[in-house]
Amino acid sequence: VYGPFGTFEGGREKVPAAACRKMIEYKLGQIDEIEIWGDGNQVRSFTYINDCLTGTMKLLDTDFHFPLNIGSSEAVTIRALYDQVAIVAGLDPKQVKYKYVLSAPQGVRGRSSDNTLCNEVLNWEPNTRLDIPNGNTKISTEGSRNPRLSSNLLTLKREHFGCCNSRIIYDRNK
Repeated sequence: VYGPFGTFEGGREKVPAAACRKMIEYKLGQIDEIEIWGDGNQVRSFTYINDCLTGTMKLLDTDFHFPLNIGSSEAVTIRALYDQVAIVAGLDPKQVKYKYVLSAPQGVRGRSSDNTLCNEVLNWEPNTRLDIPNGNTKISTEGSRNPRLSSNLLTLKREHFGCCNSRIIYDRNK
């Protein structure tokens, strides 16, 4: 699950937010390479928070009393996610230097949602695509809940980092 007000740093952030944060750090020259746990070929699906809430509300309006997956069926590799974020950041994904940490935890090889039952029960499935470069999701790049990021700010000019926290702002002096 990703969306506005999600954790953006500190090791507890979700992969989309971490990808955005790392790409900004890379673009600003704060890091020389982007560390990805595993080989980047792990497959994941990411569901936008509004889709989770919509699906939950639709489920509450039914008489269905069994587990139901309302996750996104759109699957993407971790590397493809990072490449999408690079494009939005104005970088050529082929020029971004990645460091694959094969000894780090990577989770299962693939994880995505089968929405067959969700479609049958709710006549609905999550519809927010993780198509970052085409701007299918939005992000505000103003304001910060983190006081150490509040001075000498550099904000991204793009408005469609929808996979990330809604408050992406970086301190140039960090």
